[in-house]
Amino acid sequence: MEETASLGYQIDLLAAARNSRDQMDAKLRSLCASQVPGDTQRNLQVYPNYSGQTFKHILVPVWLLSYDYGRRAFQVVINGYTGTIAGRYPKSWIKIILAVLAALAAAGLIALLMNR
Repeated sequence: MEETASLGYQIDLLAAARNSRDQMDAKLRSLCASQVPGDTQRNLQVYPNYSGQTFKHILVPVWLLSYDYGRRAFQVVINGYTGTIAGRYPKSWIKIILAVLAALAAAGLIALLMNR
């Protein structure tokens, strides 16, 4: 069997539980605030009640990729289960500028033809 490198837990159980509860509390506050009419709310208090909590660490297949392109380093994370990719990639500013100019030229041409 081929050996592969793997990582263990990087966040302890209590810290992960606190982090997830903070995220849930923020989402609940946001959802409650969106139900109150008006742009801003004063003294909005949300008291969530969590019960029947269980905590389990999970291990997911994740591929980590780092590469250098020119003088810059890029990191990519690939979810081995869903195939979702997250990360930054090099962008060619010349191609971006040319695409914007082409879109503007096409819009100008369409406007010119519509006015005839």
